[in-house]
Amino acid sequence: MPNDAHPPHNVAYAEQLVANLYNAVRAGPAWDRTLLVVVFDEHGGCYDHAVPPAAAPAGRPARNGFTFDRFGPRVPAVIISPYVQAGSIVRPPEGAPPFDHTSLIATLSAVFDLGSPLSPRAAAAPSLISALQLEQPENMGPPCIDLAVSRPTREEMLAMHRRPRNSYQRRLRWPGSLLAALGARAAAHTHRTRRRLRKDH
Repeated sequence: MPNDAHPPHNVAYAEQLVANLYNAVRAGPAWDRTLLVVVFDEHGGCYDHAVPPAAAPAGRPARNGFTFDRFGPRVPAVIISPYVQAGSIVRPPEGAPPFDHTSLIATLSAVFDLGSPLSPRAAAAPSLISALQLEQPENMGPPCIDLAVSRPTREEMLAMHRRPRNSYQRRLRWPGSLLAALGARAAAHTHRTRRRLRKDH
């Protein structure tokens, strides 16, 4: 079943995805130096009363001439790290542009010294480093997010199977089939190698 947060899908599957991701990262050895960001790619059609402000151009114009010189409607983001004060509402520094998806690029560039910005938008974007207010990893968060697992009903599975695939799903089908074939080929090769080794010994 789709595990995105787009209605009319059951958004419980999206919540499970986020919980599973958090649990995996939280249990990992690098949690005390991790920044986990949960962000949405669009506003979901919800009304936003704030007028999107102007923005630095993101690079080449689109085919329709749009120069990406303004922000869109606001989207939520959740910033999770042992260096974030619990209950924080994070805002960009005074006078800086608002946080946007390019802030992720700006953060990676700042942390890993990746060189010159990829675009004027990336150069202007505030990084998320200002969200890390704690000097030490003190806010470790819950060790695990326990949630009731939602499983699709038979009717949901049948309805999803009958639905025509959208263009995005159709584009993913070929690489997915290729990866499955390569995986099966690698497994068969491993199986033959093991049989030959057992036979030789």
